[in-house]
Amino acid sequence: LVSGPSVAATSTVKPGSRLLPVWEVRNAAADGIWTDVRLKPVAPNPFQVDENGFEAPILEAGASGLVSVEVQVPEQLAGTDNVTGEFVLVDAQGNAFGDTLKLTINVLPGEDQLRVLEAVQQLQAMGFDDHAECLRAVQAAKGDINAAALALLRKNRK
Repeated sequence: LVSGPSVAATSTVKPGSRLLPVWEVRNAAADGIWTDVRLKPVAPNPFQVDENGFEAPILEAGASGLVSVEVQVPEQLAGTDNVTGEFVLVDAQGNAFGDTLKLTINVLPGEDQLRVLEAVQQLQAMGFDDHAECLRAVQAAKGDINAAALALLRKNRK
């Protein structure tokens, strides 16, 4: 591994985003040519990258080249920090070699999560201080801020 990925560590992206991280790698062998080399995901594969991997460039001994992988950030990663995908170079027999290539990102909350967080913030602005209690009320009311506020008022009256 010479450098990369081209996506800065802990970059923040939206769920559903397409990324194309690129790494520069070097064939450090004293002689020979890389042929039939692929970049493949390592389990647990949070980005659900195709297990067939992506073709790496043909590189002569001592030469450098670029490898990349296309990643679409799954919706189920919404609101998750430090999501790390790992990839390895494999030869024609499937044997891994070289450094593990890593991609680490933060994923913004999805639209549904943003609506819930916004509703919780509105309840807190109304004077309901307990974040966890507000969150439970919003979730129980299926996002209806008025129903959540009424439920909290009823609970606090008892």
